[in-house]
Amino acid sequence: MEEEVELPLPTEKLAVDPGREGGEQGVAVLVATGSFNPPTYMHLRMFEMAKDELQQRGYCVLGGYMSPVNDAYKKEAMQKSYQRTLTVLSRIRNALCKDGLADGGSLKVMLLCGSDLLESFSTPGVWIPDQIRTICKDFGVICIRREGKDVEKIISSSETLSECRDNIISVDEIVPNQISSSRVRYIPTAAAFGGVCIGALTVLADFIGAIGSGTGILLAVTIIYQYFETFEKERATELGFFGF
Repeated sequence: MEEEVELPLPTEKLAVDPGREGGEQGVAVLVATGSFNPPTYMHLRMFEMAKDELQQRGYCVLGGYMSPVNDAYKKEAMQKSYQRTLTVLSRIRNALCKDGLADGGSLKVMLLCGSDLLESFSTPGVWIPDQIRTICKDFGVICIRREGKDVEKIISSSETLSECRDNIISVDEIVPNQISSSRVRYIPTAAAFGGVCIGALTVLADFIGAIGSGTGILLAVTIIYQYFETFEKERATELGFFGF
């Protein structure tokens, strides 16, 4: 049996300023759990949307954490050890208070999720009911509504979520985005297939002399892809990672 190692909580990217007072409602830290295999732009965008919403409500947002699950989640994941979401939330809150980075009375560590995860709270056998109640009441949930999901209906259909309605914040996506880790995992296969198609097109174009030379087509596609790749990297850099 492998020995568990207690790793220190990274705090260097939190927006902690000893001389700055918290917001009217206190300070908040966002925590997202999931497989994150791989992390996508939408995962980072969720933190930005949640941060904006909490700031409008009077909170000072210190930052956010992404906590990958393991194979017990029944999805391909990034780590072997397993901790329940409630344990993760408790550990982060205790660590921040212990290190003096936040006052326990004003600190709110919130679970950040999409409406699909919120919906899973009502799925039998997925979550422990008492832990759902503790997560909602003692920590709070901020849910990013996914396209096609009715958050209000999800809350109303669950007795536990209905009890904790006041501690669940719903945020609408301004621009719908259906990027998911599951879809991203198929990109290499799709890219390989696309490369084969482009290669076949260039050979055919050279052979019949149509729509320019095959080399010209390949060069044009390469340039367009490089522009797209640069744009995505710059957009991800603007958001940062594990903090704001």
